[in-house]
Amino acid sequence: MLWRFIGDMYNYIFKKSFFRFKRSFRQYLTIMIEVFIGIFILGIFLNISMSLHNDYQYMLSKGDNLKFEILFSKVGKTNGLNNFDLMKWGQSEATPFEYKDESILPFDYQDCITLQQKFADDANVMFFIRRCLYYNDKKRNISKSFYMFFVSDKLFLELYKKPKTDYKIALVGYDAHDVLNKNNVLNKRDIIFNYSGSSPDKLIMNNGDKLEIHNLSATNNKETFNYLLKGISIESENQINTNSFIIIPIKYYYDFLHPKDIPDTHLQINLNNSSQLGIKLTNIIQYLNNKHGNQFSYTIDSELNKYIKTTETIRDNALFANIVTFFSLVVIIIGLSGLMLLLVNKRIKEYAISIALGATKKVIFLETLMEATIVCLIGGVLGTILETVVLSQKIICFNEFMVVVDNKVQFICIFAPILIGVLSTMFSMVKIVKLMPIEILKSL
Repeated sequence: MLWRFIGDMYNYIFKKSFFRFKRSFRQYLTIMIEVFIGIFILGIFLNISMSLHNDYQYMLSKGDNLKFEILFSKVGKTNGLNNFDLMKWGQSEATPFEYKDESILPFDYQDCITLQQKFADDANVMFFIRRCLYYNDKKRNISKSFYMFFVSDKLFLELYKKPKTDYKIALVGYDAHDVLNKNNVLNKRDIIFNYSGSSPDKLIMNNGDKLEIHNLSATNNKETFNYLLKGISIESENQINTNSFIIIPIKYYYDFLHPKDIPDTHLQINLNNSSQLGIKLTNIIQYLNNKHGNQFSYTIDSELNKYIKTTETIRDNALFANIVTFFSLVVIIIGLSGLMLLLVNKRIKEYAISIALGATKKVIFLETLMEATIVCLIGGVLGTILETVVLSQKIICFNEFMVVVDNKVQFICIFAPILIGVLSTMFSMVKIVKLMPIEILKSL
């Protein structure tokens, strides 16, 4: 029974389909060429879309653990810096509470705490203030530059790598011990602690706290150290290493804050994921503008700007490629539907005679569907082969993004013609269903 059914299918559908294909070769060749060109274009843009989608997902993953710095520019006047003489200022002893208003700085420790609470586990907010200490070795007649950093709790833990709740620790590089004594530095006022040989393992702060001195060379976080050097000229950076660093918790800075430290004040935010990046950035800038907007204007750093622009460009290009792909598919289906209707109109008398002789409309429709599917499949396979050859040569770029062959797209391109053949034949089915053999035969 099954074999008889298969034989009937072959005789009434496959055999007739191939016969009609041979008889209407020119019409079917036109359909095949249209499918060939359509699938070639469709495959190209599908691969473009898939490549851009993969690039976009990569950029999103790259945005996880994204680090960026908030940049600022001065818009208001800063009291105390008019005709400021750094050399003269540095000759006297450090004066506690010389400036009590923390708003003279673009960021403060409370900003760090507030932003950390706002983002909770979505971000790490790191804040530091840097001071350059100029060391003058009179015996050897040489001068050196050392750096003292006042860092936020999160940043301190990044450097120290050991949990310490009271943060009564100072991280000091091996060479930096020379500048712990204020008498060895050009600007004595930059040293805000007391240090003596009688207690070589402690720094005594203004509030009486004693910070244990730990060797900084034991830490190993190159990326974070590079961040601390942000803004220092390349020539100077090449001559600097962690042996010349002194790192102190930020809370000890505010007894001795000074407007001269404005250029060396830094706020970095490390986002754990890039979801809703635009909203997060807007909230950060809005918070800082609300608090310090009368003194400073805030923007994001160039690296983050570049990341955002690149990500948006890839996303927009992917959307454009998807739109072109969709319209390509629609144009192919509409074009083939028109050609199939013309083919059905040409055979309308043949269909009428077949129905009059006992053929059902269902069989006629299946024959038409089989013909369209075979022709579309041949054209689609050829178009896919050409598209694969072209893309494999890597000669197609889309807005500087290299397009590569995707196996999923190739699978779609091979089976898309079958779907296109079925959909384009649907319009012909309406014509066949409405076919009235008697009226057509009367007109013969």
